[in-house]
Amino acid sequence: MCCFMEKMLASMLADFEMKVEKDVLEPLNKLSEDDLPEILKNKKQFAKLTTDWNSARTKSQASTGPQAKQDGLREEVEEAWRRLESIKDEYSADLYHFATKEDDYANYFIRLLELQAEYHKHSHEFLDKNISELKENHSQKGSQLSLSNQKVYGEPLLSHLSESNREIAVPIEECIHMLLRTGMTEEGLFRSRGGVPR
Repeated sequence: MCCFMEKMLASMLADFEMKVEKDVLEPLNKLSEDDLPEILKNKKQFAKLTTDWNSARTKSQASTGPQAKQDGLREEVEEAWRRLESIKDEYSADLYHFATKEDDYANYFIRLLELQAEYHKHSHEFLDKNISELKENHSQKGSQLSLSNQKVYGEPLLSHLSESNREIAVPIEECIHMLLRTGMTEEGLFRSRGGVPR
């Protein structure tokens, strides 16, 4: 019974992880592969061009050389500014585009919490029901065995039956109960004959 419960819990966990993969991780993975790399690339480019523009501006302001050199530095500042404005527009557009999907991404995290709640709820209900049944069966068998207070294994069958006042030996009865509980769907036990080895 405990093995059956562990198997069911493992199955529930696997089902939960597959739902998380499909409903949460795949969409978030798409975000990390598509949107974020472009945003981070533009952020890095924006920081670099800001540094370039500041550097060109500082050089231009500090220049005291001939007019032609100052004009060249001024053009360099203007070119740096144009490139900075261009990447700033791209970066802003990416951030706005990302912000429009905020609800979708929030819903993925909400879905994750819902899946976790559902998984824990079903696991708890399953355990609660089956542990109660397990305890009940165990206490019934324990009381039967403690009442007889006789050895079961290593004793002659007839003396065990007469001392415990039973018609069927405890090990045989337990085997039958186990077969009825778990073996009704097992091929070869009750439904049809098992495969014949060649």
